[in-house]
Amino acid sequence: MTWFRISLPRYGSPAKALQRSGISVPYIKIKWDEGASFDEKLERIITQKWIAIYPDGQEAWSEFRRTGYPKLWPVNVNLSGGDVPEGEFIKRINYPPAITNASQAATAAAVGQLPGWQG
Repeated sequence: MTWFRISLPRYGSPAKALQRSGISVPYIKIKWDEGASFDEKLERIITQKWIAIYPDGQEAWSEFRRTGYPKLWPVNVNLSGGDVPEGEFIKRINYPPAITNASQAATAAAVGQLPGWQG
């Protein structure tokens, strides 16, 4: 990340350096703005909620999956082997092979009942 070290002093902050380098950076102001759009207000509220529930990792992850907020840093390295589409975040955790191999018929029936499953 040599380009980042070079551009950081020039632009003053990591966020500005990344933005100038063409990388999308999530950014929401904390101060309430009554003139903001509905989506910006909703993002502020849900981001604050996410910060409050962050110590409960499962709850915060569920909130993020449900709402899409807060806007998080993009995933640059995807080591999922194709289970998670490029540029997206993980939506669910797969069962380990020890469980799925124990009863493949039951696993196939259960997976077929998952909402939105396309497998």
